[in-house]
Formats: sequence, C-alpha cells, structure tokens
Amino acid sequence: LIDVWFDSGSAPFAQFHYPFENEEDFKNSFPVDFITEALDQTRGWFYTLMAISTLLFNRAPYKNVLTLGLILDEDGEKMSKSKGNAVDPMEIMDKVGADAVRLYLYASPVWKSRRFSENLVREYMQKTLLTLWNVYIFFENNAKLDNFTPEKAGEIKNELDRWLVSRLNSTVKDVRKNLDSLDIHKATRAIERFIDELSNWYLRRSRRRFWKEEINEDKISAYTALYNSLKALARLMAPFTPYFAEIMYQGTWGMKDSVHLEDYPHADEALIDTTLEEEMNVAIKIAEAGRRARQLANIKLRQPLRKMSIVADEKYHTIIEKFASVLREEVNVKDIEISISTGEMVEVEVKPNYRVLGPKLKKDMKRVVEKLKTLDPREIVKKLNEGELVVEGHTLTKEDLNIVEKPKEGLFAVEVESLPILVYLDTHITEELRNEGFAREIVRRIQAMRKEMDLEYAQKIETYYQADQELKNAIDAFRDYIMEETQSVKLEEGAAEGYEKEWNIEGRR
Repeated sequence: LIDVWFDSGSAPFAQFHYPFENEEDFKNSFPVDFITEALDQTRGWFYTLMAISTLLFNRAPYKNVLTLGLILDEDGEKMSKSKGNAVDPMEIMDKVGADAVRLYLYASPVWKSRRFSENLVREYMQKTLLTLWNVYIFFENNAKLDNFTPEKAGEIKNELDRWLVSRLNSTVKDVRKNLDSLDIHKATRAIERFIDELSNWYLRRSRRRFWKEEINEDKISAYTALYNSLKALARLMAPFTPYFAEIMYQGTWGMKDSVHLEDYPHADEALIDTTLEEEMNVAIKIAEAGRRARQLANIKLRQPLRKMSIVADEKYHTIIEKFASVLREEVNVKDIEISISTGEMVEVEVKPNYRVLGPKLKKDMKRVVEKLKTLDPREIVKKLNEGELVVEGHTLTKEDLNIVEKPKEGLFAVEVESLPILVYLDTHITEELRNEGFAREIVRRIQAMRKEMDLEYAQKIETYYQADQELKNAIDAFRDYIMEETQSVKLEEGAAEGYEKEWNIEGRR
C-alpha cells in the first residue's frame, strides 16, 4: 500500500513522464523556484515532495517554499460554511473596490492568518487609499486654479519639499528591495508610511503655501515636489492597486496610454538626504508626543497653549531649535523651551526603600528617616547624582531611596516614541489664549459652511454673526485672522440674507 500523496509528491518528474522521456525538460525545470500552499500542507504536499525528491535525487525539489496563513472572520475565527461566517470576497470588492481588498491583504505577511471583513477593509482603505485620494484631489484642484502644468515645474528649494523628495526616493528604494526579496507586506508598509507622511505631515505643513494667490518660487517648489511625488507614487503602486494607480497617473499628465506601460521607478540616490530625513523624523515624533499630551489633557488642537518644554540630550538641541517654529505650529503653542533636565517642571518626592535600608541602618532607621523628611528632595537627588548622600552619619545611595517625579499641576508629560526625549505641555489657558481658541473654532464653522455651499477655494464671502458676549470678544480680538482664513470681505455683527446656521461652541452660541 502507498499513500495517495505519493502522486502529488511525484509531480516534479511525473508531469514530464520522466525518467521514461523528456529528460531535458525535467532538468530545465527542476528544482522549481517557488511553491506555496496553506499551513496544512506542511505534512502533506510539502513533505511528500521533499521526501520523494530526496529519495530519488538527493536534493530539495524547490528553492523557496511559502506557507500561507488562513483567512479568518472579523472576530478571528476560521471561516467555514458550517459556521456560516464565510464571506464572499466579490461582494466586498463590489462595495469597497478590488484595489482596497488587494492592498489590505498585501499589508499582512502571507504566512500569517488575516481577519477579513468589509468593515476591516473599509477602515484600512480610509487610512491609505482615501487619504492619498484626498491629497491627489487637493493637488488637482489647486493646480487647476493656478494653471500649473508639468512645463511650469521648477527647482525644488524649500527644505520641506526636499525632505518629501528624499522620502519618496527612500520609499522607492525600500519597495524595490522588498519586492525583490518577496517581502510584499514590507513593501506595502513602506508605501503606507509614505502616504501617511505625505498627507499628515507634508501637506498639512504646506497647505497654506498652495493657498497663496501669488505664484512665487516657493509655491512652484511645492507644486513641483507634490507633482513629482504623486506621479512616481502612481507608478510605484501600479502592481498593488492597478485601477487607483491608473486614475492618478492619468490625472498627473501621464505620458503613455497607461501607467502599466511605464517602467517601474528607480530610486535616485542623489536625492536621498538621510540626515534631513532623520532630523525631520525627530521633529515629527516630538510633534506627535505634543499632540498626545493634548489628548491626555483633553484640550483640542485648535486651542492655543502657552508653552511646550522639551527635555532632551544636548545632541538633539540643534535639531529642536531648527524645527522650533514647525513644532510651535504643529502643537499650537506660543513658545518652545529646550532643557537637558526636568528642572522646575516636576515635583520630586523621596521615600526610603525600607527593604534595603532596614538591614543597613537597623536601630538608626527611624532617626535617618526623620532627617530625610526635613531635607529638600531636589537637593537629595542632586547629591545622589553627584555621588553620595550622607544622613546622620550614614552614606545613602540611589538604591536606598525611591525617587518619584510627577509633573506639576497643569503640566502633562509624554515620552517621545523610541527617542530619549520628554515633552511637558503647559495647559494653563489665559483669557487671550481662550479668545484665540474661540476664533479658531469660529473659523472651522465658517469653513464648514463654505464646504456645504460648495464654494471655490478663492471665492470671497460676506460674513454676519450674532453671538454670546465671550464669542463677540473673540471675534473683535481676532477679526483680521478670521477674515483672512475664511476669505471674508466683511465680518459684521447682525443678520443678513444668505446661508444661515446656528452653532454651539463649548456651550456658547
């Protein structure tokens, strides 16, 4: 008796009727470059192929073998007809698009099982394809307003633009490297990261540059950097999202009939500035930490704050100073303070480590503890850092004491991800800061009304208002700012004919 799997294990030679004939065909195809099947084939096809090939030819029948994970339902359960939790992928593609499904599955290593549902794919699509689509539409609308075409592209001088071009080429390099090594998920994640940086850092930092009415060198630099990035990204994403890439390619003046007739992009090493990328990455992470501190304090980003203090090693100070104005805008604070220590930002509490001190001090324990209570905690920490602390004739070390640092009232501290940097956000809000926060909220409401009216970016409006006294004070204090941001040629108290809406801003109307 012989297992029926013997047939499948014989496939490499049996398909050519070797050794009876077609010896040359067999030798040209053996061993195969790549085979793949699900996890259960580890003891099935993968095993029989290897066992029979080793027995007959003393070598492996495949150069690369990939074990696939399973497709699970939304709750992480294996899909099956008996459970009734299987989904039809064609139905999901009809609802969210084939490209969204394709990219969602690419983003996970194929050997790992992956949860799959319309909700999961839609959520992923919003973070990736829809985010990129919004960037593309922003470029398309502004390019039409300014009559920008590839012929008007110019030199890229602005540092933020140079950073974008550098990140683009680094991404192309990463994607090609990972595709060559068959790490599709790593290539996909490199694209994901670039989309996030393009939208949530570059475009947010550059938006106002595109809104300026004058066409100057800086605006041309921004258009050129964004145009080149979208054009290259269309080609880079073509194998991943063929339909989406085609639309973006045609919309960025593609030179050929299809993006799929283009060569796959190569990275231009001369345009990669690793120092600039590393420095900008520090700024991005500090800004993210500052925004997390705001979330902890439950303070909206539109509400300006007085100060953010950054505690970091001196090697980071030059970078922080270089991007101080960027950080002020990103975290919406008036001032950035840089320090090498927590200093006056924390309250220090020193407590005895009784487990260690007990055996060491014995009968003197009570006397030393009482003396510690009379000493300035900061002085205790200072002396410990300098070497040692002597109390009542006993030398104490850091191991003898528990030192706890807490941010002072009104300060929120957050660690910067993967960097030895702390940020402290001052959340005390003065009347002037409060008024500015109200003004920003008012601008957001007017902008929402402009969008509902489907107005063009540059279309002028007249704005009339009726409001509670606090909001009136804010409007009076920041009238010019509100008018400039909302394209208002008038901003007057009272009623008028036109589109009207009532808003509630933190309990004020």
